[in-house]
Amino acid sequence: MTSAKQVLVKVLKASVNLVDLKIQSGKLRPLLHFSMPLILGNDYVGIVEDIEADVKSVEIGQLVFGRISKKQIGTFCEYLVDEENNLAVVPSALTLQEAAGLPLVGLTAYQALFEKMKAKSGQSILIHAGAGGVGSLLIQLAKMQGLKVITTASQRNHAWLYSLGADQVIDYHKSDFAEVCPPVDYVFDTLGQETLLRSFKVVKPGGKVVSVSGLPDEKFAKGYGLNIIWQKLFKLGSYKIRKAS
Repeated sequence: MTSAKQVLVKVLKASVNLVDLKIQSGKLRPLLHFSMPLILGNDYVGIVEDIEADVKSVEIGQLVFGRISKKQIGTFCEYLVDEENNLAVVPSALTLQEAAGLPLVGLTAYQALFEKMKAKSGQSILIHAGAGGVGSLLIQLAKMQGLKVITTASQRNHAWLYSLGADQVIDYHKSDFAEVCPPVDYVFDTLGQETLLRSFKVVKPGGKVVSVSGLPDEKFAKGYGLNIIWQKLFKLGSYKIRKAS
């Protein structure tokens, strides 16, 4: 360990996320600069084996879970070192499987709702693919925040999504969401492409669409420090989305 705020964790379980598959296939190469060989994995659950001097929130022997830093991914391993502020003690109500699968999707849902949308009680949201990892957590967070929640899913998942708090579930096999969804304040998209473009049809004036599958734009490329060529490519590739917005 190299800093006074690091924790050594014996990994018990780690989840496989879509971003791991994108990294493996090379789709995120322009954005993430890892050296090879690379160990994949972004979140984990495990037991604290050792702590450095300034670590205060966890103790040796405790069960913790976390989303490791994007700069040093690699949770598909036996032991890892993580920063204290990336992990937390696992609540007793969670199984190991649940704890391993929660950090990345949980943070994604939280950031979308509270940091990007800044959603408030009394507003409304359409969540695409509500039965997915991020979508199912976002439904619960949105209801806790007092939002009206509409989501899309196949019929077999409707009862479960209503039990999570959804107010309306649209069967995308039978209905076009853009035709049956009432105007909403926010849309959360996990699908990209035409679904993302059509989402702008149901957003109220001044509303927001947040996507985890849309193409990055020029501003995003600048923020990641990409060169002018990538900036122009992302500007061109995101033209339809920016026009719809």
